[in-house]
Amino acid sequence: MEGMPYNHFNIMNLDNILNNIENANAEATENLNGIREKLFEVQDITIDAPFENYENPKTQVIYTSDGRYLGTCGDKYKSIQPSTFLDQVVESVEGCGSDKFDLTKLTYKEVKNGCEIIFRLPLGNSTWINRNGKSEDRQNFIDFRTGFGGTARTQISTYEYRLICSNGMMGWAEQSMLQAKHTERMNAKALLFCDAIVQLAESIENTTELYKHLDKVSVTDKEIDAFARKLSKINLTEDMDKVSTRKTNIYNSLRESIAIEFARSGTSAYGLLQGATHFTSHVASGCGEEYILARSGAKTNALAQSLVTAMV
Repeated sequence: MEGMPYNHFNIMNLDNILNNIENANAEATENLNGIREKLFEVQDITIDAPFENYENPKTQVIYTSDGRYLGTCGDKYKSIQPSTFLDQVVESVEGCGSDKFDLTKLTYKEVKNGCEIIFRLPLGNSTWINRNGKSEDRQNFIDFRTGFGGTARTQISTYEYRLICSNGMMGWAEQSMLQAKHTERMNAKALLFCDAIVQLAESIENTTELYKHLDKVSVTDKEIDAFARKLSKINLTEDMDKVSTRKTNIYNSLRESIAIEFARSGTSAYGLLQGATHFTSHVASGCGEEYILARSGAKTNALAQSLVTAMV
């Protein structure tokens, strides 16, 4: 009889756990169904020769089911349907068996008018204190990306959002753990890589340590000038009076962004990097998340990452 309250308590706990799991599964299913309703279908249309005895061009035109043009590819290209891609993402995440990954918070985004799609999964926040004594708080994500019409490969990478200034940046080059071409064979296997997802989640801590290290590296006026010149595609020895107006404007805007970030973060290699992400997030022509994810901002941020890493 003495054991009954203990057993009853355990049964109640087990019931609560099972109810929580059931509720979480129901929320995840509801979220995924909502995402599925937003997905389009992809149509690969083979172009035939216009006349008899003309050589077949071996070309496909890629459209969405609602008529949007996505691109033109060779005959070996095979589109992956967004719904299939979502299934692979879900299967991979569930296969990881970790409570770090919450499918109730998975989101869907189209960029470049549907030429690329992104399923984004939050990884939680990270924080540390910079040399100016200010908190560096970030929201971290894993992006599952694919494209259509030859515009992008399938890949998994990290994405971060800096809360103090709303700067965004794709993960460092070494954090793009998977890239695959669009062939029928690769599409069948795409993203069933739980190890890559787990490694990306673990890499967030390494990135924070790298930022702390960059924060300790002071930079000189000469290094600041060289950094801005390289991002502006201006030769280091070129006379600024002879530089085109376009490049001069980019250079000046970068210097202003760097000054803003130095005020927040200090005159460091880390501040330089944040100057670049401030420029791509808020200043550059076409700036914003799509610019960072799928347009010129991605290359600018990647170059900035490379340049500050070389300073360490």
